[in-house]
Amino acid sequence: MPRLAPFVVAGLVLALASAPALNSLALGDDVATALGRRVGRVRLRGAVAVTLLTGAAVAAIGPVVFVGLVVPYLARLVARLGGGETDHRLLLPLAVALGPCLLLAADVAGRMIAPRSRCRRASSSRSSAPRSS
Repeated sequence: MPRLAPFVVAGLVLALASAPALNSLALGDDVATALGRRVGRVRLRGAVAVTLLTGAAVAAIGPVVFVGLVVPYLARLVARLGGGETDHRLLLPLAVALGPCLLLAADVAGRMIAPRSRCRRASSSRSSAPRSS
């Protein structure tokens, strides 16, 4: 865990420093440019911050946390492809349903690729289990 601290700190500092520029970018590229933001640099800083924080989360917890990070974006994509709007009243239940489906699909794919090998369970699934002493 101490090895990840520099990446977490760097990611948090970069994300917090980029927050006002990202808010400008959320208004649209033209508005952000009119407000004096360099759109390419803002996107690059945001991508670096997200990469650092995502990498640290996956390294600390395991690949299951990656599912938690990907599923909301997958839910938004499914909602858009279905012709629906990106209303959070639809997205939240959709993300709740897609999370286990994605985890199950990954498990089935893993068992099909390497049927006789045993995959290590993610530490996050073990950490939420009750402990018996």
